[in-house]
Amino acid sequence: MVFMINQNRCSRCARISVHVRPEYAFALAGMFGSVGVMCLTQAFRLAPVAVVSPFEFSALIWATLLGYILWGELPDMITLAGAGIVISSGLYIIYRETIKVGQARPQLPSMSPDDTGQ
Repeated sequence: MVFMINQNRCSRCARISVHVRPEYAFALAGMFGSVGVMCLTQAFRLAPVAVVSPFEFSALIWATLLGYILWGELPDMITLAGAGIVISSGLYIIYRETIKVGQARPQLPSMSPDDTGQ
């Protein structure tokens, strides 16, 4: 793996280029992606959706930041409008589900020794 710092056309931005064999890059991406999906699935299993969803929506922010940092790309207006629709619809669904009348609010599982049944 070789790290090099390149000056882009923009003199205020230094870009870091990483040269990795493609099969290693795909293996790392698959490994990190799998771990991320498993962690997100576990979070949705243990916590209420209203607690976990904001972290899932933060993926849009991270993708935008990494796209700018690594490739110098900014999303266009259509992409930003689509992200706004996705986020606002998800937030509306969370809001609607939390105000349902008579709905019991799910509790986070306790990890204290007296609640384990042992």
